[in-house]
Amino acid sequence: ISTFRYVLPSIIAASVFFCFTVAASAQEKDRHCAILLDNTGSMRLVWGEAVALSHALVEHLSDGCKISIFDYETIGSRPKVIASIKSNLEWSNDSVKLRERIATSYIVAGQTTIRDSMLEISESFPEPRSDAENTERFLIMISDGEDRKSEIKEDTLIEKLVASNVKVYAIGLTRDLSTEESLFGRSIKKKVEESLKKITEKTGGNLVILKKDDDPILGELMKELFSRQKKPDEPKK
Repeated sequence: ISTFRYVLPSIIAASVFFCFTVAASAQEKDRHCAILLDNTGSMRLVWGEAVALSHALVEHLSDGCKISIFDYETIGSRPKVIASIKSNLEWSNDSVKLRERIATSYIVAGQTTIRDSMLEISESFPEPRSDAENTERFLIMISDGEDRKSEIKEDTLIEKLVASNVKVYAIGLTRDLSTEESLFGRSIKKKVEESLKKITEKTGGNLVILKKDDDPILGELMKELFSRQKKPDEPKK
């Protein structure tokens, strides 16, 4: 199966990420990485890729970061079914337990709350050490980015993420979203990708969109995702 290319042949190549962003100062930095694995219904067609990417991220991030896996569970009953964020394993670098946690995830029903989820995850990070400049917080999303029911507005979310020193990175599996233009001139796909780009760039992270014919080696994907770090916006006072 082609999605296993994310995991198996990439062990050496993925070290590119550590050389430049994690391992170089692992002893100096207090790093926590939240991985948001979007398991809502719109991800059904790309679910195999999303799971493979999650396993690969854990395999190659756990040496330099404490990781927590987040996904969704169904809350409520029809017609008000919401996909709410959950995490059953918090801030571990045990790759075996983290991979076991990923294996418990499956596609669930409910309207997705991507922005609300990012806010909730940002508030779950441990308090920074006294030397806050040596504390780093990353949120890596594997998602199509489609948000159906969030309450928080995009600009407000960005302000809170910047204030919390959380850098957002996203692997966008958006290729199955609608490309039909709306009355406002933007398709769902374009709107989602623009939103992900804005959130990642404003927080100092990055966005990689996987296109239909992509089948990248993980190391190449990690290099693309993490090699173009941007300076986040200044927190509002």
